[in-house]
Amino acid sequence: MPYVLQVFDSHGAASTEVLSGRPLRLTHSDWQIAFELRDEGLWLKLAEGTPVALNDVSISKSARVAHGDEVAFGDMRVIIANNPPDAGPRPLLLNDEAWEALARAELQLKSPAQRISLAFITSAALSPSARSALFERTMREVESLEVSAVWGEGAKDLLWGLFLENAPGSLDRIASELPTIGGERAKAVLVRAESPSDSLDRLLGALWKGLLGKSSRDDFVVEDPVMVRLHANIERLAHASDFVCAVGEPGSGRSTFLRRIAASAQQELLERYGSAKVGHEGWQLVRDLRHPLPRDAPGRILCTAQAPVAGIPMHIAIPPLRARPREIMRLADAALARFRLHAARPRLKFSDEVPPMLLAWRWPGNVDELQNVVYRAAQATVRDEVGSDQLPEAIRGKAQTPNRKSALLSAERDLFVDVLARTRWNVTAAAARLGMPRRTLVNRLARLKLKRPSR
Repeated sequence: MPYVLQVFDSHGAASTEVLSGRPLRLTHSDWQIAFELRDEGLWLKLAEGTPVALNDVSISKSARVAHGDEVAFGDMRVIIANNPPDAGPRPLLLNDEAWEALARAELQLKSPAQRISLAFITSAALSPSARSALFERTMREVESLEVSAVWGEGAKDLLWGLFLENAPGSLDRIASELPTIGGERAKAVLVRAESPSDSLDRLLGALWKGLLGKSSRDDFVVEDPVMVRLHANIERLAHASDFVCAVGEPGSGRSTFLRRIAASAQQELLERYGSAKVGHEGWQLVRDLRHPLPRDAPGRILCTAQAPVAGIPMHIAIPPLRARPREIMRLADAALARFRLHAARPRLKFSDEVPPMLLAWRWPGNVDELQNVVYRAAQATVRDEVGSDQLPEAIRGKAQTPNRKSALLSAERDLFVDVLARTRWNVTAAAARLGMPRRTLVNRLARLKLKRPSR
């Protein structure tokens, strides 16, 4: 909630400050105080010994202040009020699937000159009310940075942002200021579309990687016979001198394959989009090659493309994920294991109904899309099992329609999980809300194999 602060100087002259994001700092002599907006309200921050009175009572440490309070500091007075009259309507917040559809359309329609950024803001440690206040404050603060912003609520504690640049430098301001808006208890990750053909799946994948941290070798999966043969040649390719182009669909693992060549050769990679850096003497990875490579490049160039490129002697065809069905569940399990480690939820697993759905989907976004689906489903679930209800509707619809009994069990499961989440897994309170004896609810939970999520 934004606050209005009326500041009176020693002559009685007043100024009005609207506090909705950055702290307001006031200085008198060698002392300083700050009004800081947190998710639980407005706080007056001061060092011990600062001469400050709150409502005519001297205070010696930081305190929470509210509407109507008066702070005396030196020869200044500050009166606090809520709700400035021009606060405006609450920014629109889409659900995750609507936001993703809109973001995908914007990326397809954007011109090469238009700049786009995506962001995640998360705050798992906050209560629902504090988290809602954080998200609203973030959305309002971004409104002042001259960008068009579209917001989505990706899961229970994740805010998604799509930013379109309206003025030169506005995305640079987003990048510098977004991490500070949420404060210490929130984490913001931002990525930019680096090329006109950048895919939403790659951008979302980069956001998840920024959120979850660096991956381990356990994330790397090679089981398909074609991929096994390709990776068996990595050491030979690492010690060759020719340029190499990995050809295939975006998200299929082209860049991962080329990075493993560089790692085998113990070479650092300069990564670029579209074109190589002229005169660079080391190794380069050029993603989405769009310009001819220099014939006399002093270093070695590895690149990705969707079709063979003239002038490059060596092309490696990377098959799409739908042609590598053996790897789908292994990749999904590796992604879920990574999320388990990040979220400290060691019991999190897929329900029995999920693998057939993942195997039936064609994965047009390839590995990037699969990992994004798993991360989002794991983030959304409140129990220790990722079920079909956390998967996108398109993937659920591709699987075989369940029979009537399984549909009823799924509906019962969803009802119980929702009520238990609202009562913080207090079974007695949940039974009362459901209008059934506690013992009956306990028996049904056991039949559905529902257990309290691990903390």
